[in-house]
Amino acid sequence: MTAIEQLLDIPHTTFHRHYVDLIDVHFRSRIPALARPATPTEPSGSDVRTEANLRRLRKENTDLRRILALYEEAIRQLALENDALRSGGTVLPLPHRSRPAPPGPS
Repeated sequence: MTAIEQLLDIPHTTFHRHYVDLIDVHFRSRIPALARPATPTEPSGSDVRTEANLRRLRKENTDLRRILALYEEAIRQLALENDALRSGGTVLPLPHRSRPAPPGPS
């Protein structure tokens, strides 16, 4: 349909708004129906691996978002300090976030 829209010099939304009957009768009848995938009764080994991989990737994504937030805050503080130094103002050190040390072997 994009070729027709371009040929008639009509925006996509306008074409759909004014020619709904043409789209339904002529174009949608030519689109093959999507085949529905068979639903397996039990997850196969590859499905289990895929789910495990997705869980791992989601956890990594969450960890990376946390790290990114820490870097954003550090950059923001550095930008404020830089601006204050360039304008001749006084820089007051902000207290750092204290995070407890991770548990380790004693």
